Amino acid sequence: MIEMIEMIARVESWPRIRRGGGRRRLLPLVFTLATILSPTRAQASGGVQYWSQGYVDVSPEKSKLRLGIYGEVRTTERALNVLGIFVGPTLSYEILPYLQTSVSAKLLVLRIGGEYEQWQRLDLELNPRPPRLIGGHLGLGLRNRAELFRHPASPDAASGVTSTTIRARHRLEIDITLDRAWRLKKIYVNNEWFWGQHFRHGSLGFTENRLTPLGLQFEVSSFARLNVFYLVQLVHNEKSNHWRMATCVGTFLTIQPARAGR
Repeated sequence: MIEMIEMIARVESWPRIRRGGGRRRLLPLVFTLATILSPTRAQASGGVQYWSQGYVDVSPEKSKLRLGIYGEVRTTERALNVLGIFVGPTLSYEILPYLQTSVSAKLLVLRIGGEYEQWQRLDLELNPRPPRLIGGHLGLGLRNRAELFRHPASPDAASGVTSTTIRARHRLEIDITLDRAWRLKKIYVNNEWFWGQHFRHGSLGFTENRLTPLGLQFEVSSFARLNVFYLVQLVHNEKSNHWRMATCVGTFLTIQPARAGR
């Protein structure tokens, strides 16, 4: 199956669509189908990863301007095999009841080729959230993020030699809220596709796709929520023109101290 997907994704296989721009519109769908149809191959090729994410919102409860700190650690089956660490502040603002924008700066420590590298990333977001449907139980969300990376120009570059890379990512999410399910408050699915420069190569194209076929949100307390999710990741290697697949199990803990005691 993955060989067929790779063949479909090749430029040479789409000469007519390529000229009309249709191939670019079809690729996110192709990548999503690949993750759905080939989960076993994905686990075998990339292994299982564990993503532990957290966010602490330090703003007053009803403030439209919000400040928080984000942190994340990614590991493999061997807990001490750290793949990446992400940390940094986020500032967001509610422009309208159904439109939010945010900016954040993150420090990244990534394991690349067996060595750890320090990167910096600047994020800009504009996120529409349409009104909820079916009595507020059905929700639709779209996250649009532009990212600017600063990273070493090459693995063997002299100290201080850096390069910049841009990337855009778009995530479509559908969720259903539950009223009477103990602490389980929400079930959701989403898909996120990435477009931008391949790191250290510079060419533009689709670089990654992340499908979350199942996510659960629990209300841990009045001021804390815990998301537990299963994710299938596709990452494109431009040099070999192959897609690496991995399955991920993750948690996302959100803490808002201002809500304590409610």
